[in-house]
Amino acid sequence: IEGDDNPYCRPHYEERYLPRCAKCNNIATGECMTVLNKTYHPYCLVCVKCNIRLLPSAQIFLDSNKQLTCRNCI
Repeated sequence: IEGDDNPYCRPHYEERYLPRCAKCNNIATGECMTVLNKTYHPYCLVCVKCNIRLLPSAQIFLDSNKQLTCRNCI
């Protein structure tokens, strides 16, 4: 795999060029979501108060600390 005109093996390419999940800090591969310019694995996108999974089809709110919150916890 090439990046910046240099060859990389897959693990090093992913480490250098792929985004990281804003919650778990692991490389964000597969189906990920971007909320407020941050990338999340689907299972990491959860309400900071009740820990329920936030679905992309649902409304996502920010609490007073600008953290992701579900409708019930806002």
